[in-house]
Amino acid sequence: MDIILALHWVRDNIASFGGDPKRITIVGHDTGAALANLVLISKSGKGLVQRAILLSGSALSPWALIPDPDAIRLEVSQQMACHLVPGRNGRKPSTDDITECLRDKPIEALMGVRLTSVRFMPSWGPFLPLEDSMDPEFAMEHSGEGFITSELMLGMSTTESYNDFSASDIQYGLEEDQRNRLLRTYIRNAFTFHLNEIFSAVRNEYTDWDKPIQHPINIRKTFRFDYCVQNCRPEKQGMGMDTACATLSCCKADENEGAN
Repeated sequence: MDIILALHWVRDNIASFGGDPKRITIVGHDTGAALANLVLISKSGKGLVQRAILLSGSALSPWALIPDPDAIRLEVSQQMACHLVPGRNGRKPSTDDITECLRDKPIEALMGVRLTSVRFMPSWGPFLPLEDSMDPEFAMEHSGEGFITSELMLGMSTTESYNDFSASDIQYGLEEDQRNRLLRTYIRNAFTFHLNEIFSAVRNEYTDWDKPIQHPINIRKTFRFDYCVQNCRPEKQGMGMDTACATLSCCKADENEGAN
């Protein structure tokens, strides 16, 4: 909602600074790209922007939204001892009570919170207000004119996955066993069903069959987004592929909606 309010202010005041309220562009990178994408498909953001630039992310990225913000709120409140504050009329503290307690905490204490983390998955991120809760993919495919009338530019790099690797991995590559362990960890944390089938599909996608010997450098290269570009499907997602596939799928949703 803070982004929506900021865009309302820009629309209402940009003319005073020489801008055009009918030519507003929102730009975001990574999580910012996901948020910019969500503005385009949100009912609250309707008509606020005419163009968007999404860099290395979209609302379809698996890390774009936190699926259970209440669990994070509970974990933070426990570490800050805010779950122990007395509630009204002797009851357990309400959400408002906990929020008030957290607001009284110094920023240094809040920055020191350590959330439970799962490799390759976000432990912290944005979530949607209840009135705007939606499935981003469904919203993009069924948004009518709300999504496709905005001019959209997307961008990504060939090294989206490099944040998941060590300096040694990047320089010298990955052995096949190491690659398989990474893939199994990612799939176990990112998916719920058909894990073995997904692993087989992803491993097949990340194998360069043109090279008879799987050299560590070749294995490392297949983790880049090149193999995702031609035909991006969920089973092709992996470290870095989740960003590339989600970004390309966002573009595909735009194309499909425009054709309807």
